[in-house]
Amino acid sequence: MPCREWQQSGGGRASGHYPDNPHKVTKWESDTRTTVAPVEALRYLGTDFKWLLYGDDDVAMFWPGLLRALKDLDPEDPYYISDNYWVFWPKGVGGTLQPDQLRCIPCTLDTEATKCVWHQGYRYTDPGFELRNDKMFQFNMYNGDWPKVAKEAAEAVAGTGCDEKCRLRLDNVASCHTNGAQMQDFAGSGRSVHGMLRIMSEYTELTSPGGLNELVKGLKLPRV
Repeated sequence: MPCREWQQSGGGRASGHYPDNPHKVTKWESDTRTTVAPVEALRYLGTDFKWLLYGDDDVAMFWPGLLRALKDLDPEDPYYISDNYWVFWPKGVGGTLQPDQLRCIPCTLDTEATKCVWHQGYRYTDPGFELRNDKMFQFNMYNGDWPKVAKEAAEAVAGTGCDEKCRLRLDNVASCHTNGAQMQDFAGSGRSVHGMLRIMSEYTELTSPGGLNELVKGLKLPRV
């Protein structure tokens, strides 16, 4: 069943609704909606884009880290990029640790090894950042501790307490789960999350002279 009619919400944005699966075929009734979301986005957007960013509605995305993760990858290759698949999940949070799961480090379909891995059903491509930087997962680097993101960014902007490793995290974090389901005060928590995003923007302006425009220029263009 396709998504109900998309509703335009301004600024090039649109929203739609897909109902929960009434049949308990997986752990969560929302799993079907989660699965079809990228397909529905493709149906709405067509193919006029380079990358499709997909995440929960309580996940904060950080453009500098995302753009750095993508800058050397060819959007014409069918990447499914994540490193969260191998991250450690604290007890009670959920998720499945798969430390031994096969994964492809950034490469293209030109390599026989990649073809073999993908054809066997292992679709994830790991950006490889945490392999070079111990336990720094770009797509959940702070393991849901978004107040720590705000704290480290504020220290970096103020020039106090943020060392080289701290700046490496801030420069390369691509997303952080804000654990919306755990929030007791949505209004207050929303203001705090907004404050975290604001201070991260200040950090980007301070550390990237050309801002996001320069990072976007670094992205590979589709082949013609």
